[in-house]
Amino acid sequence: MSLVGFRIDDRLLHGQVVENWIESLRPELVVVASAKAAQDPLIRKLYAAAMPPGIGLEVAPIAGAAAIASRATERVLLIVGSPADALALIEAGVRPEAITVGGLHHAGGKERLLDFVYVDERDREALQRLVALGLKLIAQDVPRHRPHDLVPLVLGAR
Repeated sequence: MSLVGFRIDDRLLHGQVVENWIESLRPELVVVASAKAAQDPLIRKLYAAAMPPGIGLEVAPIAGAAAIASRATERVLLIVGSPADALALIEAGVRPEAITVGGLHHAGGKERLLDFVYVDERDREALQRLVALGLKLIAQDVPRHRPHDLVPLVLGAR
């Protein structure tokens, strides 16, 4: 597998990902790891319609996505909706060089780390576990914006 990107984005596959990240990373296959999306035929159909020509799409629950990503011979962009899902993929054997946190949006009970990254205690714990496993966490909403090292913000005192 050639993993060209591993992204956490609570909106999963949306315009910013299609227009910016796919163009920048040039994957041949996009794997969306989400049990909810995998079970919803309408979401799968909308995701498929949004994909640029020539780029494959797989939507699967975490275990299935890990298996797809590990078998793939193409350039793969892997997308999950939460830090907990990212951790589950790592625990299932996916080994990225880094994880890009792109959009964890404001909601009740979440604290701001950056303008586009808000976390609750569960998110923070999963991100801290990823750091403890030696993963590099980069916060970046779109490729043209400066990346931020998320590790100090995740580990920092509140």
